[in-house]
Amino acid sequence: MSDGDLKSLARTKAEKKESTKAFEPGEREFPWGLEVSLDTGSLKKLGRTVGDFKTGEYVTLTCKAKCTGTRLSNDEGGETSSVDLQIEAMNVETPSSKAAKAHNVVFGDGK
Repeated sequence: MSDGDLKSLARTKAEKKESTKAFEPGEREFPWGLEVSLDTGSLKKLGRTVGDFKTGEYVTLTCKAKCTGTRLSNDEGGETSSVDLQIEAMNVETPSSKAAKAHNVVFGDGK
């Protein structure tokens, strides 16, 4: 997959404005559920430490995820849908890694 295949999931101004649900505060740029949190054990399995990361810096995630559920609902509020994905295997490339540097030469830094 190239960076050209990546789609921004940032919420639009209209989505932020219409959001009234407690789990989706209006000012949040990205919807809840798109954030991945890696604990010490997971970082160790990936050969990383928290020191490998800098807040605001971009990393590249490659992962394999299993679809664990789908939902489609239609009520007076309209139609909503969601898909649950359980990440089962992952690799993380930080900007200093050789693979990330090579990727950036070919595709740019993704910002």
